[in-house]
Amino acid sequence: MLQQILYSPATDHSEMIYMLIHFALSIISSAVIATAALVLAFLRIPHGEQWDKLSRARWILFATFALLSISGYFKSLGKDTDLLSLVTLSVASFQALLFTYTSSTLIAPANFSLRKFIIIFAAVILCSLLLVISKLLFPLLYRILWPIALLAYTGQLVAHTCMFHRLSHRVQANLEEFYDEDVGTHLHPVRLMFYSALIIGIMALAVSARPMDTMSYSLFVVCYTIYYLSVAITMINYIADGAFFVQASGYEAGKQTKTEQVECDISTFVPTLKIHLNRWIEQKLYLKNDTSTDLIARQLGVTRQQLAAYMRSEYGMTFRSWRMRLRLQYAQELIASDTVRLSQVYEKAGFNDRSNFHKEFCKFTGMTPQAYKKCVTRE
Repeated sequence: MLQQILYSPATDHSEMIYMLIHFALSIISSAVIATAALVLAFLRIPHGEQWDKLSRARWILFATFALLSISGYFKSLGKDTDLLSLVTLSVASFQALLFTYTSSTLIAPANFSLRKFIIIFAAVILCSLLLVISKLLFPLLYRILWPIALLAYTGQLVAHTCMFHRLSHRVQANLEEFYDEDVGTHLHPVRLMFYSALIIGIMALAVSARPMDTMSYSLFVVCYTIYYLSVAITMINYIADGAFFVQASGYEAGKQTKTEQVECDISTFVPTLKIHLNRWIEQKLYLKNDTSTDLIARQLGVTRQQLAAYMRSEYGMTFRSWRMRLRLQYAQELIASDTVRLSQVYEKAGFNDRSNFHKEFCKFTGMTPQAYKKCVTRE
């Protein structure tokens, strides 16, 4: 390829430079993504049945990286814009499927269906092979199939986006009921990964539908290379947060057993629960986040349903609201003491997200944390 660029008589000086840049970027991109793939392959994931599907997601992501790395090499081999478009669209179709299933498995490990994945994967392979064969042997058929392939890929992007959007909202509802607190912060990295992949997919569609000049395509290569590096970093960081999703794997919000629906006779456990609750408050365990309500209830010597019944009877609110009030009262104490920087108060008070803390604090006190600090300082 390099000799073709340098010694082609039909190539002017500026075009030769652009093609050299494209060639170099494609090779460098493939090498970088291949290195990231190897890092993912050797990434250590905890052992255990609950982690098996996350391990499977890692290998799907590895396959995604490997596929793009290999395709990058082929994209650098020639100047055939039709071939470049075909390779780009075929790879993008695989990427859309692989990224969707990886993102879905990361936030909902129990949701992964290997059978469904294999069926869709096989369908994408057959469609790609049909395009390649028609391109090489039946040019007229290829001209008919190509716009259909573009429409099919557009439909694939829409279907995957709808699927992930519904799943992420369902998972958020499940997690918030399981942990009885806001969990949006934990979902942000995976959501960002998916929707960034969607943007790259739309760019690939644009490149395939209307082939760009060499320099513009090189810019596209730089964009997706940077994105893939960020995905690898997200996956590495995710392992530290994976237990948060694994613990709630399979939990469904709103689904209660017959035992859970039975009204509790709170008089049988209230005296003991009050003792445990007072000790729990004294130890400031309400500041510890990412702990399921089931686990907290067991620590208090009752079931989740008994704890909920007590909160309704004693305080007229849910456990989540009651714990939120304790955290906000503690945040008020921190601000009044002036021992912690205002920007750190939300973490010290047990909140995962600053914006959520700001919203809840305003609702609880009627003023922002900054205004509250000025108010207590004047006093």
